[in-house]
This record gives sequence, C-alpha cells and structure tokens, in this order.
Amino acid sequence: MADFTHAPPRETHTNPTMKRLLLLLFVVAMGISAMPPRKHEARANDPDRLPVQAPAAVAIAVPEVIVPALRIAIAESRYGTTGVKLVETAKRYLGCRYGSGCQGPDRFDCSGLTSWVYGLEGVKLTRSSRSQYEEGIAVYAEELMPGDLVFFARGGSPSSIYHVGIVVDADGRGGFRFIHSSNSGVVVSSSDEDYYARHYYGARRILTD
Repeated sequence: MADFTHAPPRETHTNPTMKRLLLLLFVVAMGISAMPPRKHEARANDPDRLPVQAPAAVAIAVPEVIVPALRIAIAESRYGTTGVKLVETAKRYLGCRYGSGCQGPDRFDCSGLTSWVYGLEGVKLTRSSRSQYEEGIAVYAEELMPGDLVFFARGGSPSSIYHVGIVVDADGRGGFRFIHSSNSGVVVSSSDEDYYARHYYGARRILTD
C-alpha cells in the first residue's frame, strides 16, 4: 500500500474557483449593463415639454442558478478548495483499511477519514460523526453536491448518529454516492443500497459562505 504519511504538495496554479466567481460576477454585471438608458429629456424652455416621469423599474433577468452558484463559488474561494477537490483527495485512500479510532494515514474510521481529507485541504473538522453534524449548514438530499457530508443514524435524533461519509456525486433527486470508511475499508457506496437508505439521517455542507 502506498505511503500517505506526507500529503502531496498542493498545486499553485490559478484557483479555478476564483475563475468561476469572476465569470459569475461578469454575468451579473452584463445583466446590469443591459438596462436601457433613460430617454433624453426636453429642455426646460420647451413649450411642449411634458412632465418628466420617473423611469420604470427594470428587472434584471438573472438565471435562478446564478445565485446559489455564486454563493458556492464565494464559499470555495474563502476556503481555498472545492467539493470536487475534496472528493479527489478522498479517492486517494480507496482500499485503506478500517481502524476504530484511526485518523490515517493508512487506516481510518469514518470520521477519521472525513477529518483527514478536509484537513489536507486546509479545513479543520471536529473528530466524531456526531460533532461533525453540528458543523456547516444543513442541506436537503436533493441539494447535495460533491464534498458535502452525509450522516447515518440508528434513531431519529442527532445523538444516534454513528456514521459519516463524503458525497462523491448526486442525481438531484435525493440519490447520491459517497466515499466512507466502512468495516471493509474505504469504499464508495450508494444511497440506493438498502442498509444506507434505511439509516440515512441528513447532510451538512461545510464549504459555506
């Protein structure tokens, strides 16, 4: 098994999140600049001058997807990483063995993996699945994105949470795949699997604005 004791150096190329943020800001700015100019007003000494009315408000048509995408871009820029990068980092540990209380580099329990992966990307998480459920913001399953944390419980309260994983991808309808450290080691599983469907409790987004 590869030695993961030392994390590989992080790349120093231009942050792609910043590029996305600038693109979104450009789209909004273009919408504002597209507002029609005010018509030329008649001179004060024009006998045919009509009372000047205030220009009607002009609605700027910005696609609904822009606002949440802009918030995500801001958050990712703030943390210096992205959900996709978190998933790429997590996948480097596929096949590593499970170890109760272990936090890497070659053995993990569930929250040990999530805190290790986030830590490599410069984001500090608490150590247990229950405490990690108190971090970030809650998101619906239909809103899941790569890098979000998903939690599983044996009951209907946060105190019964016992497992956590990192979303790999989601279908926008509540289904998702996630990477986690299970009893058989670090694997990718699906929310469609009966066991995880029955125990799914909720999700949190750590990269927030």
